[in-house]
Amino acid sequence: MTLFQAIVYAAVLSASTILPISSEAHGILISHLANWPAPEGSTLGAIQLGSLLALFLFFIHDWASLISSLLQVVLLRKKPMTLDERLPFFLILTSMPLIVALQLGAAHYLDPRLSEPFWVAILLGAFAILLTVPESMGRKTKSMFDWTIAEAIIMGFAQLLALIPGAGRMLGILAMSQFRNFNREAVLKYSLLAGLPILTYSVTGLLREHGTGGSDWVSILNFGATSGVSLGVSLLTLAAFQRSFLRTGIRGQLLYRVLAGGVLAIWIWSRGIH
Repeated sequence: MTLFQAIVYAAVLSASTILPISSEAHGILISHLANWPAPEGSTLGAIQLGSLLALFLFFIHDWASLISSLLQVVLLRKKPMTLDERLPFFLILTSMPLIVALQLGAAHYLDPRLSEPFWVAILLGAFAILLTVPESMGRKTKSMFDWTIAEAIIMGFAQLLALIPGAGRMLGILAMSQFRNFNREAVLKYSLLAGLPILTYSVTGLLREHGTGGSDWVSILNFGATSGVSLGVSLLTLAAFQRSFLRTGIRGQLLYRVLAGGVLAIWIWSRGIH
């Protein structure tokens, strides 16, 4: 894979990792449409590392408080009472179903046709329904202080939708948290914070297996450039997404899913016919 291809993938996949528009779907569709190799190994590790660092830096004050509170609970054997003391355990519970499923290779048991570009495009658009319905329901009266162990477990199983190409990690947790009547601030913050354990697991595995793609300076430079682009785009996307979501919800992402999925599905289908 060339550096140009890696940077294009880094820009697109890092943004679609933050937004509820499925980074996996975008990787498959770009690879098919541009006839490029799919991002994997060290390239994918670099992209996800950039997004991981962005999530940490964007919420650095929250993470500092959460980590400090977690250490106090563990080392001093305190009973977690405050939100900062309980939230780390909730995030771990939310992350465990997907991490266990990934560790067991659950995605390999899905129908292989779901990873074909035509069906990925169809699912990209069709999954917008799961975001449309819960956003229009209920009064959304729950806040960050209303997260419980039960809610964290429910979000964890909702996050398993990420195994299906075209869904994405954000889809299940955004849809379910809105269905459970959490307000936009709680939905946004929890869904983004829950991404850090998943990305940490994924990045650790990729870098342990593939490293930076080589020990020569060219490989290291390419890895750094890809990570840097991913970090920058992720930070910009986080800032923009936070502002737009709190004002108008996910209307823009819903419209994008429907239009992009529909147009690409028709185009891929027509190419297959002719």
